[in-house]
Amino acid sequence: MAVDIRFATNEVGTFNDFDVDQQDPTFGQVIGAQLGYTYKPIIDAFNNMNAYSRVEFDPAYDPRPDMVGYEDYISTLVHAKNSEHMQILKHQLDENMERREVMAAAGLWTNLGAGFFDPVNLIALPLVALLLAF
Repeated sequence: MAVDIRFATNEVGTFNDFDVDQQDPTFGQVIGAQLGYTYKPIIDAFNNMNAYSRVEFDPAYDPRPDMVGYEDYISTLVHAKNSEHMQILKHQLDENMERREVMAAAGLWTNLGAGFFDPVNLIALPLVALLLAF
């Protein structure tokens, strides 16, 4: 049995949330999003460790109200030592979600092309080409 989904309304296959006026991200934005998605969490982890490793947990701070809307990230946010630390962690999560949205809005070929500008690839690909030449 064939199902026609061309005119679906709020069911599987719907495009109701599709914004026709939304611009595709530029190639530079995709490169920045990929590099940020790959390397910024590592940098953030080191920054958080340096800033909060010697800070004691605030016993008066209840993180649960600040976790509303971030339930999928409780395993990360549960380590917040105070309200300021919680806001920093949430900001870092928001930045990473924005990077994911940029990469999702770009096409497959744009993402693959941007992946060549990863420093690991910029170093490894020429070396492999040199080794294969010999």
